[in-house]
Amino acid sequence: MPKGRKTSPRAGPNGGLRSATLFDDKNGTPRYMQLASVLRHEIASGKWPVGQRLPTVQQISENYGLARITVRQAFATLAQDDLIVSERGRGTYVRGLGAKPDPGLRSAINDMIAGSDILGIRVLEKHKNLALPPGLKGDGIAHDEYTLVRKLHLHDGEPFCLVEFYVASKVFRKFPQGGETKHKIAHLLRQVEGLRLGQFHQTITVEPADYQLAQLLRCSFSAPVAKIRRVTCDVENHVVTAGFSWYRGDRFILDMHLPADTATRYPAIAIPKTL
Repeated sequence: MPKGRKTSPRAGPNGGLRSATLFDDKNGTPRYMQLASVLRHEIASGKWPVGQRLPTVQQISENYGLARITVRQAFATLAQDDLIVSERGRGTYVRGLGAKPDPGLRSAINDMIAGSDILGIRVLEKHKNLALPPGLKGDGIAHDEYTLVRKLHLHDGEPFCLVEFYVASKVFRKFPQGGETKHKIAHLLRQVEGLRLGQFHQTITVEPADYQLAQLLRCSFSAPVAKIRRVTCDVENHVVTAGFSWYRGDRFILDMHLPADTATRYPAIAIPKTL
C-alpha cells in the first residue's frame, strides 16, 4: 500500500462493516462478547423479533469478518441469557427479549423501606475503621473512620443489585444492631440522621459487567449494568455515606417524580457540580 494512503472500511456481503471498524481488541473485552452485545442490542431494539430466525453462523462470520468460533461463542452467551435458542436442522431463533422488571422488583429497587417480602439482603463483607477513598469524597468533608458494607439485594431469590457503601463509623454505630442485613442503607440513614441530612449526589453510568460482577449478579460477562455512585452529606457538609450500586441492566428501573419546574428552581439538579 503506498505511503500515506488511507483505506476505507470494507463492507461485508450483507452491508455490515468489517470487524476492523466495529470491534476493538484494545478494550480487553473478547470479540465474542462484543458481538454478543451487538446482537443483544439488535434483539432489544426489535430488529430481530421473537420467533425470528437469525442469520447462520457462516453468514454472521462473513458479515462481520469474525471467526466462526467467535460467532458460536456469542450465540452460546445469548442462549445462556435465554435470548436465543438453536434447533438442530432448523437454525437459531430469537427466544425472548430478556427478563423485565416486575412490579415487585420495581418496588424492591425504588421503595426505600421495602420489606423482606420483596427485598432480600445478603451481606458479603463488613469492615470497620477504614478511610474514605479520596475519589468518593467529592466536595464533602470526610470523617476520620468509615465502615464498609458490601451486600447483595435480591428479589425472588435472584440478585439484582450489588451494593458497596462506606458509612461514617459514628453514624453506623447508631444503626440498629444487624440493621444492614434487613434494611437499605438509605432507610437506616434516614432513621438515625433525619433532619441533619444535607445534600445528596447521584451519578448514573452504564458499563459492561466484569467477571466478578457477572458472577455475583448472575448475568453474562460484559452484559450491561447500571452503575450508580451516591454520596450523602449532612448539613455541615460531612460525608455520611458514599459508595456504588451496580444493577443488572435487564433488572433495573429507576423511578423519579419531580416538580416540572425543578430545573428552574434548583439549577444544580440540571447542571450538577462535578463530584
